[in-house]
Amino acid sequence: MGSYGIIVFVPRLGCGQFVVREAHGWRLFGMKRVDDGYRMLAGQCLRKQARRLARQIKLVGAQDQIEVIHQARVAARRLAAAFRAFARHLPRKKAKRWRRDIRRTLKQFGAARDKDVQIECLRTTLKQTSDRALRPGIRRLMVRMRQQRQALQPKVVKAARKLQKSGTLKAIRRRGDAMLAALPPEGATIQTPAVFAARHQILKALDRVIAYESCLFNPAGIAQHHEMRLVTKELRYTMELFRPAYEGDLDAPLAATKKLQDMLGDLHDCDVWLELLPDFIKNERKRAEAYFGKASPVKRLEAGIESLQTTRRDDRERIFAELGDYWHKLSTGGTWQSLTTMLNERFARAESEAAQVVQASKQAARDAEEAQQAQRQAEARAAEETEAAARQAEAEPAIAAEDTSLSPENKPQPAPQPPEAQDEGPGQYQTEQPNPEIPIPDQRGDVEPEAPGGLA
Repeated sequence: MGSYGIIVFVPRLGCGQFVVREAHGWRLFGMKRVDDGYRMLAGQCLRKQARRLARQIKLVGAQDQIEVIHQARVAARRLAAAFRAFARHLPRKKAKRWRRDIRRTLKQFGAARDKDVQIECLRTTLKQTSDRALRPGIRRLMVRMRQQRQALQPKVVKAARKLQKSGTLKAIRRRGDAMLAALPPEGATIQTPAVFAARHQILKALDRVIAYESCLFNPAGIAQHHEMRLVTKELRYTMELFRPAYEGDLDAPLAATKKLQDMLGDLHDCDVWLELLPDFIKNERKRAEAYFGKASPVKRLEAGIESLQTTRRDDRERIFAELGDYWHKLSTGGTWQSLTTMLNERFARAESEAAQVVQASKQAARDAEEAQQAQRQAEARAAEETEAAARQAEAEPAIAAEDTSLSPENKPQPAPQPPEAQDEGPGQYQTEQPNPEIPIPDQRGDVEPEAPGGLA
């Protein structure tokens, strides 16, 4: 490709490629040499999230685990989203290993995080419960949850230390640093056509969310609700990756997506409780029978557990209704349509601006070429004038000598004439003219007489 090119969008399997002006830093989108704006965005994200996860990993087992695990999971999920978004620009084998290490860590942290949330929920419920008959069941359940959480802690610490020693986070951070170091010295902007072309990633995630719309009319679609929560989380993290390029245009849809994710998360928590509580009673009966030989000691726990079941069932019904209303508001309010329109408009604007930059660069190149040509012509004329002046300077001595030789003082005098020629005077050089009054003799030598009266 030459110094200039035109922007070409080539759809391919929902993705796209661009061929744009090399001199501006835009290259073949999707290859190893990537757009500077895309490289800058990817490098910043990888470095930031790798550092954040590394900080949280160091704190595992040393501080309050609830917030540490939560922040570590958020950073890990954002890294996972970055791997998906920037997969084309990462070393394939290394990125595969990075994803595996992050996914393994997320699995251990996820189980611990779920228990932390459940324990906190029970603690709040216990504080708000004034009926003494309900408290034993809630308290026993919280004890079991704490025991399970303590059993998970060694696995959490082991996963954290394994990730720390693997060098994965350092490698990811170095990759981000290398991508930023490869930027041109004059800097770069993330608002390039290649960055805005990545809107297809947001739109694909949005399509996956919308595909689950029907499950919001089915209260029994528990599995679909959970899947919708996951794809909504993916949409949120994808928008967060590209948020810096949109100068606030993604803030409103991002807030709506986050609220939708929270509501789906609350709905999922209710489903987990409604599945967990019956199993808890069964397990407690087995424990009592094994220890006491009978299940009667469990009866004093049943009231509290049944109360929790009723509360969670009511909460689920309420959340499901609110979720349906909120989705209807988003759909009829044009939230998703506005998001799609904005993404397409920003891409079209960036594409137009890029074309203008290319055109302006072409014009600048033409102007520079014309200026260079005019300069070459001026230099050629100056050279000719210099050469002519040099020739004239070389010829001046000869001309001066010739002029000196032709001056009156140096003119040659005529040769002296003999005396008789000098006496004759100037008449000697003239031809005598015949006198008309003197008759001209004829060829015989006689003079012809005049006729009388002037007649022949």
